Amino acid sequence: RKAIAYRVRVLRCDKVIERNGDVEQEKLEIELHVRASARGCVVRLFIWEDRWVFVDARVGSKHGWKWEWTRKGKLLGSVNGRSLVEALERTIDFAPSMSTAETHLLDGVWIRMFGAKPRLVSR
Repeated sequence: RKAIAYRVRVLRCDKVIERNGDVEQEKLEIELHVRASARGCVVRLFIWEDRWVFVDARVGSKHGWKWEWTRKGKLLGSVNGRSLVEALERTIDFAPSMSTAETHLLDGVWIRMFGAKPRLVSR
């Protein structure tokens, strides 16, 4: 299996400090543009220090997004960095060639990582 860096055209990873009044919270923002997709597959993963996660995958077309899949939730205590990377790798494997009817496959990758059922943000 190739490293993620060799499977994407763009890999952006930023540490962001969010400020809300006097409270600061760190967030890691990862954005990937998958190499295998001519249509523009984008995967985003945002992880806050309190274990909240936002994950988003979408494939572009000439007229906007062909499909979008977004979930957010709080990670289980047993989820570590390695399992997040593995889920991100599986998302990169599935997403570029998926149809709208197949986006449920991404639920199978991510659902076991959340403490409660992840909330549907968009379909």
